[in-house]
Amino acid sequence: MKRLWNALIITITFLALSPSAQAAEEQKEEKNKLFSYGGQVRLRYDATQNQSLEDFSYDPGKSETQLLNRTRVHVESNPADWVRLYFEPQFYGRWGGYDNEDRLSVYQSYVELRNFCPLPVALKVGRQDFVYGSAFFMGNDDFYRGLTWDGAKIIVQPLPDLTVDLIAARLVSFTSNKAEQPGLYGFYSTYSGIKDIDWDFYFFYNRHGFKNLEEHLSDSPLWFTAGTRFAMKMLERLNLEVEPMYQFGRLRNFDRVGDDQIRAYGGHVDLTYELALPYEPRLMASYAFGTGDSNSKDNTFREFQGSLYNDSSLFGDMNVVPDVSGIEIGEVRASGMKVITVSSSIKLSPKLSLCLDWHHFTADKTPDGYSKTVGCETDLFLTYELSEKVNILASANRFFTNDIFRQATGERKDVNYFYLQAQVEF
Repeated sequence: MKRLWNALIITITFLALSPSAQAAEEQKEEKNKLFSYGGQVRLRYDATQNQSLEDFSYDPGKSETQLLNRTRVHVESNPADWVRLYFEPQFYGRWGGYDNEDRLSVYQSYVELRNFCPLPVALKVGRQDFVYGSAFFMGNDDFYRGLTWDGAKIIVQPLPDLTVDLIAARLVSFTSNKAEQPGLYGFYSTYSGIKDIDWDFYFFYNRHGFKNLEEHLSDSPLWFTAGTRFAMKMLERLNLEVEPMYQFGRLRNFDRVGDDQIRAYGGHVDLTYELALPYEPRLMASYAFGTGDSNSKDNTFREFQGSLYNDSSLFGDMNVVPDVSGIEIGEVRASGMKVITVSSSIKLSPKLSLCLDWHHFTADKTPDGYSKTVGCETDLFLTYELSEKVNILASANRFFTNDIFRQATGERKDVNYFYLQAQVEF
């Protein structure tokens, strides 16, 4: 309880001092400053019904609350035009709910070299996070503790409009604060030479696959992901994004000697329209999908695993369905997901915004006799900007379960999730 009050006092103090912190920020020099600093303090209260906060699994009859604090402070130095030093420790605490935890760790720590040779090459070495495109494939799980990697990124720009990031890194374990598995090796390229169009192409080898992220998976000697992202401004206020992905390789088989061939597909299509009306209304429709697998005896693994390194808004805000790979309901796995999302937002005032999202989830594969319709989720958000650096977010969410929950657990209770969050930038 004492830790809860300490976290609350810290956040209130930053809220009270935020105007002076903002004024100090405005007085900073822009870039290439010898030394600079900044950070973020986030405090959130979570409350759930019929869901476990330990792993966000369906748990009918259970109610939990927790207080979450994530504080990051970064220091940055540019001792020369060609070098940048960055260090960012993080404190992360979750109190209440299933268990208490508080950890001080190094979130990012790297050296970045630019313009150090006549070639159009830059280098970033150390602990860092990766966010690409709309973070469907690669993000940093910002809603909770974050995701970082230990390794190197080489940025090559062979053409003025073409950038290629070459990556070799290993995922950092939150509990040990050390690089473990899986490893990520490959490239992400972006071409912006066509007006109003961004075209990305990427290819990655996931060493040891996704075993430590998904318990139902076995080891993978070879797991490759190839994808492309196409983002286009079709009209003045209409935007289209298409991102198909394909996975292949080999997966160790649980039941027999030999490997299964990996053959899986996934991706998403988003259409966003910003209306030229008062209150700045915005509408988005999206379809995300991942193939599933319910046959373990045909020597082919078809469950798509390409959207685990993120907290994409396309899958809702409750983590009942965390990504398009599927969901565990009791002892039953609904493999692969088809997700329809309709999202809307409006500015009720210059500082107050309202968002309403709706998501419908259907499994690609389920065991014989089980429903494929998983359910739907509604998310309601209110965001209030106290200042440029301080905002308050309140959200009320409900997941409406379908028959597969009753078939798998004997219960069909809906899941409720509420949170209130304060965030301060400095």
